[in-house]
Amino acid sequence: VSVDLTSNFYLNEQIWLGAFYRVGDGVGALVNFKISDVINIGYSFDYITSDLNPYANGSHEVMLGFDLPFPQPKCNCVDLHN
Repeated sequence: VSVDLTSNFYLNEQIWLGAFYRVGDGVGALVNFKISDVINIGYSFDYITSDLNPYANGSHEVMLGFDLPFPQPKCNCVDLHN
């Protein structure tokens, strides 16, 4: 079992910036760009702080994401704000 602490910030509805700490294992950072309404691309780097550090220089990850538009269910809800 591992525990991760993560913080992400969404800037200008276009860019995600984040950092994380994996207890006893590593730290990392990420950036993600929204390049269209449905496509985003990102990069992440993990730096290992555990005993594996002499054998691994960290890891790089390139991400490609898709936000698929699903139909929203219609709600015949009562508006309680009026």
